[in-house]
Amino acid sequence: MIPKVSVIIPIYNVEKYLSRCLESVLRQNYSDIEVICVYEPSEDDSLNIIKRFSALDKRIRVLVNDNQKGPSFSRNRGIENAAGEYIYFLDSDDWIELEAISDMVECACANSAQIVTFSSITHYASEEDELTHESYDGIYEHEYPDIMSGSEAYDLFAQNREMYCPVWHYFFRKDFLLDNQLFFCEGALHEDVLYYSNILIYANRVAVMNKCLHHYFRRKNSITDINKESAYENTMSYLRMYDSFCENQIRDKKLETNAQNILIGTRNTLADAIWNYCNAIGSIDKLRMLKENAERSGLAIWFEEILARHDKIILTREGLDRIKSYKRIYIYGAGKISKKIIYRLVENGIRIDGILVTNISENKELWLDSLIDIKDFKYDDSGNLIIVGVGKELSKNVLSTVNKYVTQCKVMTPCYDQILWNTIFL
Repeated sequence: MIPKVSVIIPIYNVEKYLSRCLESVLRQNYSDIEVICVYEPSEDDSLNIIKRFSALDKRIRVLVNDNQKGPSFSRNRGIENAAGEYIYFLDSDDWIELEAISDMVECACANSAQIVTFSSITHYASEEDELTHESYDGIYEHEYPDIMSGSEAYDLFAQNREMYCPVWHYFFRKDFLLDNQLFFCEGALHEDVLYYSNILIYANRVAVMNKCLHHYFRRKNSITDINKESAYENTMSYLRMYDSFCENQIRDKKLETNAQNILIGTRNTLADAIWNYCNAIGSIDKLRMLKENAERSGLAIWFEEILARHDKIILTREGLDRIKSYKRIYIYGAGKISKKIIYRLVENGIRIDGILVTNISENKELWLDSLIDIKDFKYDDSGNLIIVGVGKELSKNVLSTVNKYVTQCKVMTPCYDQILWNTIFL
């Protein structure tokens, strides 16, 4: 008896592409399929399209969400309602090859695999939804062992630069997902990043097919088309995933020895994404809002860990403009933080007029003629700026020293009371 396969398709505002997607599944040369369409209230004709297809083919099951809860919720609901022995997640604007399900099942059964992964081709579309070009950056070009543990697969994928996170690259045994409670992080964008790591942490048997079974349609207004305006939402989303991942690691102690490589790699990946989104936000007000929102949501604890990984400074465009408005710019301190600040300022075309210190002799070899003893500072003017380049633990003492000798200059303390944000110029 051939095993049943549940194909789970979250659906929201995809009337232009939905028929192509459903047809590619219903025309499979593998018959024992159920198609679970999880519909979210949309502004187009998607629901009527599903109803027309389900009237013609009883293999389609329609689940309707009460409101818009996102693809993670819809996928989780699909898992809970799936009757198949295997599960495949397909996006509603993508499509699969005619023999895709048959090949997935054959590979899974032949290797007793919990996970089967395969290649995908990306099709790019114009704003008018016309196909413009293809890319092959979702192709497995390397040879892999017939079967691997998740940890082994993670290392080899990383080594070969073939770490494909999107969930439609993977075919699962349902009991593997349920036994390990492998559900999607709800309320998060790009949740595939976290899911990729979680499935490989728990997998003992992963098989790779060097064959393209999936076609990814990259449209202009899809959820994956990110711009700076959405960086705020993306940062909060990644923070939720980071929190979920770390909590899972804390809860399941066996992971500490079974999959250290994945734990470390995932935390770094999520941290890098959060850092990059913070840099992309570019608005002081939004950064402030993000910090406050993270604190209210109980996520602020991760900022310190994340930002500690980066030897960088977040500097907003507004911060740069404010700094450029001063006639002369000085840095107080000659340590590590000051070096980072100076690097970022010079990188953005800002000239540093000098480095203020309390003890020239300790720093003379490093900074040469740039050093100025703060006791000898001669440019105490309201049109000049001093940026204090020390950490929070020293900020109060340093401010007392600076204020003893400087009364007119504007003093900026990026680290003072900003440890969760490292050194953001606010």
